[in-house]
Amino acid sequence: MPADLENVLSSLVASELALFNELALLVDKEEECVLAEDMECLLTVLQEKQDVISRQEKIHEEWSSVSASLGISEGRDGPVFWSHLGELLGDGADDL
Repeated sequence: MPADLENVLSSLVASELALFNELALLVDKEEECVLAEDMECLLTVLQEKQDVISRQEKIHEEWSSVSASLGISEGRDGPVFWSHLGELLGDGADDL
């Protein structure tokens, strides 16, 4: 199970990082639209950002599922989650 768990968690971390990078690019694009006073562009970017945020929410739900499946009452934002993972994965937890 730890190898499978590590793969699932690595995938979640990679997906989340990709979304944060995508969001950062959209924030830059949003600023360009504002500076150009292009409201159509801004609306499009805001819609794209909402899509990214929706995908982030789905990933957050996946983190919650992992937490629940491990019997951990708090999500990945809490120290108990990472402490428990450290016990399960050993050195593999450091990479996450």
